[in-house]
Amino acid sequence: GRTFGKMLVNNVFWGDISEGSLVEYLKPGGTVTIEEYDKYDIPEAVEKRDYLYQQSGIVIDKENSYLTIKIEDDITIEQGKTYLAYLKYKEKYNKYEIVGLQNGLREVNIEQKSRVMSQDYNVNKLKIKNNNTGDWEALDNYIQENVIK
Repeated sequence: GRTFGKMLVNNVFWGDISEGSLVEYLKPGGTVTIEEYDKYDIPEAVEKRDYLYQQSGIVIDKENSYLTIKIEDDITIEQGKTYLAYLKYKEKYNKYEIVGLQNGLREVNIEQKSRVMSQDYNVNKLKIKNNNTGDWEALDNYIQENVIK
């Protein structure tokens, strides 16, 4: 499973994406129907799950039952929130992939707006959420220590 979407680029700290551009992205993990998941899994695994469902007396509507696939400690992208994202262009998909797993996407403390729009803000005062501890950390310190070297 992969999550696909579009994001508005507010600011670029490193790289050549244009500020204010709308880019298509993908990231590992997402939610799919069991039917869709089974379509790409190896047949033996699908057969084994079906056998176990049957043995357990579980009946599953594969078209309307969903499976959420998430890399350990990763976060889910939420519409309307602002994130610090590490992106790498993937020619195969013609999209930018969010890389770095749980630390490749970090929430930024910018107030949500009713619609997506580029915003002005003082980068030195922004904080990003630590995905492991839930604590808010200074974005400018994080950029100096981890992005610009």
